[in-house]
Amino acid sequence: MNATGPTMLHKPVAQEAHQLSSAAPLGWLLVTVPIVGVGVWFGLRRQRHARTHPQEHAFRALGRRMKLRQRDMQAVRVYARSAGIDSPIAVLMDPNRLQEAIK
Repeated sequence: MNATGPTMLHKPVAQEAHQLSSAAPLGWLLVTVPIVGVGVWFGLRRQRHARTHPQEHAFRALGRRMKLRQRDMQAVRVYARSAGIDSPIAVLMDPNRLQEAIK
């Protein structure tokens, strides 16, 4: 055996060129377009809801800034409804009522 020459222990494997079929880009479009479309639809729906219900949007934003939990926000809504207060925002703005609502 010649140490400098090629040996038969290892045969180089011929690299096959991977060719994407012409349907692959169409497949990617069929997957990504509905996902993006649903995301855009939810974003537009959220914006429209914020526009049509500004008081609800303000209540949620204020509750988030005050770092209230979801159950506390629900308790404030229930308290405002049972106390006959027009807006739950008024309950959030009054510390005494807020403490009473959360209890």
